[in-house]
Amino acid sequence: DKRAARQNARHSEDHTLDRIAIERALASLPEDYRSVFLLKEAQGLSHREIAETLGISMALSQTRLFRARAALRKLLVR
Repeated sequence: DKRAARQNARHSEDHTLDRIAIERALASLPEDYRSVFLLKEAQGLSHREIAETLGISMALSQTRLFRARAALRKLLVR
């Protein structure tokens, strides 16, 4: 029915806007934070693998991920 179609269209539009907001927030992160975040969250690498890939310590990988997540939360709060 028409009501369900409108709800689906709104949901689709909301999803698109959420995706755009996430992409913009990720793009605004410093490169070192973004790299660690994407390697961990998108590719599923461990901190050991991230450290080896980027030539940094595991502790720095963990710190950058923590800071990236904090920055993203701040940017995405509505």
